[in-house]
Amino acid sequence: MKEFDISEVNRASLDYCQNNVEQHMQKSPSNHLGLESNDFDHLFHTLTLPQPHQLHKDFQGIYSYDSNRACSLETLYLNLLISQSTSPSSRLLHKINGCHGQPHNSWCNKASADMVRITEQLIRKKAEHNELIIGTLEELSLHQEDIERIEHVGRWCRDLKILLLQSNLIPRLENLNRLKKLEYLNVAINNIERIENLEALEALRKLDLTLNFVGELTSVESLRGNYSLRELFLTGNPCTDFPGYREYVITVLPQLEHLDGKEITRSERLRAAREFSSLRERIVQLEALHKIERDEQRVRVQQSIAEQEACVSELPDDDERKASEFWQQKSEHCPETRIQMAKFSRRAKDRSSKETDGPGEKKRKRRLFADCGRPYSLNEPRLDFEFRDEPDRFELDLHLYKYLDTSLIAVDAQPNYVRVTVKGKIFQLALKQDIQTDRSTCQRSETTGHMLIVMPKLNPERIVKPSTVKETAATRTGAGLTGTVDIRNICHASNNSANPTRMSEDEVPDLI
Repeated sequence: MKEFDISEVNRASLDYCQNNVEQHMQKSPSNHLGLESNDFDHLFHTLTLPQPHQLHKDFQGIYSYDSNRACSLETLYLNLLISQSTSPSSRLLHKINGCHGQPHNSWCNKASADMVRITEQLIRKKAEHNELIIGTLEELSLHQEDIERIEHVGRWCRDLKILLLQSNLIPRLENLNRLKKLEYLNVAINNIERIENLEALEALRKLDLTLNFVGELTSVESLRGNYSLRELFLTGNPCTDFPGYREYVITVLPQLEHLDGKEITRSERLRAAREFSSLRERIVQLEALHKIERDEQRVRVQQSIAEQEACVSELPDDDERKASEFWQQKSEHCPETRIQMAKFSRRAKDRSSKETDGPGEKKRKRRLFADCGRPYSLNEPRLDFEFRDEPDRFELDLHLYKYLDTSLIAVDAQPNYVRVTVKGKIFQLALKQDIQTDRSTCQRSETTGHMLIVMPKLNPERIVKPSTVKETAATRTGAGLTGTVDIRNICHASNNSANPTRMSEDEVPDLI
């Protein structure tokens, strides 16, 4: 929790905080922080400020969903009150900041139990383009996985340059300090409420925090040490509604070149620097008001969720009425609602998978052979292929994925079929002739990734050349005919047999 100096908050803000605290203090007499009543009496007496009515008797801790950082109305109010480091005040503040609120609603406990974690198997699944090696991975995409905490990435993938974590349920930036080469971090559409723990990212050039819940605009100051930062996206966060938001960020982060996709001009930066002193005081006040509204919203949403679960508590978790009740009601835009939406979406997905694989319905079995033993042809991975039937061999050109690791492929050539298993999915092709399995070969292209399987036929077809046939016919026709031809005697013999009258030599035609 950030401490505010009393000079930065006007009296109206203090009164507003006090009134809101008094309203919530009277709801339930409970002291979750373990503070003594003398601490409160001494604190307010020392500061000579109006003491909230029965604050030490009717104290109620209002906790945030993030158990690592307690953020309550009482904590905010006391931080605003403390202006000088006195002995009892420091002791009291230390107690408050050292106490971590624990979520007490049943839906929070269920969400924590079902939390999606970053595992080695998940990272290797996303590292197929790097041959499943995660130590040298430079780009990692873990978006839309319902991840609720950043962990292990900094230890396993230290060479990362691009990390995509958008569309998850991450409430806090953490465990990224070892990524010294990281240039682009995308955590858009998450539940982040504060910018922190990014000081060690020396090479960070682009940070995307679009559509989060960042309301503590002064937390941007933690990025001052990121000298390589050039682009920052905060579109859709509550802090962008503060008057003077853009001018404040431009002044605090002089290394920026683009903010929310818009280029920062020199004149704009000079104007913002002149107004910075008064601008920061106004930003601090708006932050205090936002935190109060956020605490009220948190309580309101948790009460709404508790009432809803009480109404449908008797129904089983897989009942559709429980889900329809949630999706039909109006909800506020806040981290708690996003977590609930993700939880119900997971329930619906699990229910549909159970219905598909349930015992009532027979799952379609994979059949590779007919009852008579004849192999079927099937293409489960839906790969493109080319099949050529040559006189002496079969050729199968299978269009595998370029970056698919060869260890995930298995080839099996049998006399009457060939089978290729790709990541557990079977491609099988029946052959009309038997092949020589011991002479079959398999090769894969390093350029395209395609696989060529050559299968010589067991009984190749006889190859008859047309030129050989013509020579044989000519030889048979001219067999035994040798010497010169006497055209005159031939004509004379034929004329004598047909007509006894002798033909003169002038009638014999000339040879052409």
